[in-house]
Amino acid sequence: MKIVLLAIAVFLFSGCSVTYPSVTDYRIDPQVELPVKQNRCKKHSIKVSPIFSNVSLSSTAMRYSVGRYKEYSFTQSAWSDSPSRMIANKLVNVLDDSALFDGVYGYKSSKSGDLVLEMSINEFIQSFNEAGDRSDAKIDISFNLIEKKSGKLIASKNFFKVMKTKTADAEGGVEALNILLGEVLEDTVVWLSGSER
Repeated sequence: MKIVLLAIAVFLFSGCSVTYPSVTDYRIDPQVELPVKQNRCKKHSIKVSPIFSNVSLSSTAMRYSVGRYKEYSFTQSAWSDSPSRMIANKLVNVLDDSALFDGVYGYKSSKSGDLVLEMSINEFIQSFNEAGDRSDAKIDISFNLIEKKSGKLIASKNFFKVMKTKTADAEGGVEALNILLGEVLEDTVVWLSGSER
């Protein structure tokens, strides 16, 4: 009798256990090779304002598009933090490493800075064809450089980049998006270096 009860208990408990697929978290942390020769602007400091982006980039859900109109979320892949926050932090770090300015401040800093850099992420996504066997990474980012005291727009720039992913899955998309973002950040340093201030 005890054996029968034990067998029933094992059966019931084993029937209740469900194995769910694990979710893989991905970081946005591109490699950035800064140009060796660049104009310095040590007399000015700069502050990166909060990033303008759509709502989907403010969460950890990893979105992808199919065709022209459809958009979905990966179920087993996510961002380790919101893309807008990770990109903002990386931008501040890259500007600080570039030594272009006397000081570089994030939007949470109490310091205002002489210049303000506005960043708008218009597109940051992996896009699949209708068959789902091919995908591209797409980045569309705009910048405005503003003089803090006068509010005058000093310069503006838009960067749009597309790259075919090595694999048509989330990992392939993350790799390509990191490469493209690294290129955009490198181009941003060059642009800021040549902008009139």
